Amino acid sequence: MKYQGRYFNGESALGFPAEISLLDTCIRIEYLESDVAVTVDWAVSEIHKVENLSKNELILFYGKYPVHSLKFDDFSAFDALKNTYGSASFLKSPYQKILQLKLSAILVITSILIGLIVLSYIFLLPIIAEKASVKMPPSVESYLGEGLNAKLLSQFELDSVKTAAAQEIVDNLKLEGDDPLTVYIVKSNDKNAFAIPGGSIFIYDSLIYSMNSCSTFVALVGHEYAHIYLRHTVRTLIRSLSSYLLLTFLFGDATGLSAAIVQNADLLKSLEYNRDLESAADSFAVEFLVKNGFSGRHMGELLETFKSEKGIKVWEIISTHPDVQSRIDALKVHSNSIPNQDITSEIDLKLWDIVRREN
Repeated sequence: MKYQGRYFNGESALGFPAEISLLDTCIRIEYLESDVAVTVDWAVSEIHKVENLSKNELILFYGKYPVHSLKFDDFSAFDALKNTYGSASFLKSPYQKILQLKLSAILVITSILIGLIVLSYIFLLPIIAEKASVKMPPSVESYLGEGLNAKLLSQFELDSVKTAAAQEIVDNLKLEGDDPLTVYIVKSNDKNAFAIPGGSIFIYDSLIYSMNSCSTFVALVGHEYAHIYLRHTVRTLIRSLSSYLLLTFLFGDATGLSAAIVQNADLLKSLEYNRDLESAADSFAVEFLVKNGFSGRHMGELLETFKSEKGIKVWEIISTHPDVQSRIDALKVHSNSIPNQDITSEIDLKLWDIVRREN
């Protein structure tokens, strides 16, 4: 049976009206070019593509550059092609080719795809989330901080007297920028401290009882303040919750993004920073101490206190601030050129006595 169509030889964009015959071993194309009869035979093995079936247009492609093509006028020719060349590769869709693969090959391909998805989920998604958090406007970070503060304060017993004295100490410290810093002293048998996005620090009273001086307290404040000012806390928090936040976003709950972070406020109590962020916070704390009239060596003393503490429970602050010894060694090098002289006012000491006094 013969079909009508248009033949494109890769040289002319107009094409030639052609008569098409489906032979056993080839497709024969007959057309006129400059009133000269031309016959072209396409070997079935060299036909490599069928296109536009969804639009009821049947187009075949043949050979390499320049690629020839053949457009049938009658879409019903597709059934004739299948009947004549049923096993030819150009008639098989990608899905059919996959189905013809051996089971072992399908399992390998599936395993690779699953592996790529898992790796992206574990490694790529948190990195994207962290990069996105860097772009978060300060106003949004403050809004999140308000929600987190409210959630956490409902879980702790606040020591209002110690908090007021500690806040007065902090209010007299020189900060970076104009944003305020709020400190809360809460009652707990554990020894921990952590920062909140937006400018708040929670310190457990049991941790304060292990400190020997106001300067050590200022070192702790400086370190946690570094995580806020350098945006370590919001970056690490969002990175840790990246998969949870992605699902919230995919289901269209845009307002639920901030709610999701607040609902996971407990994560802040044991938020782990990587080594680079911890080192940056340590260095920041040293400069913070010096800026406020204290020796930068007190940051190293604070870490030494963490390291030497013995008790029934390991300090949470050690487990969430890893590699203490290497940080101490780095601080010793960093502090060699820093004066070992404190200039602490009398009122600071009186306030510190209130903060430090055990109930």
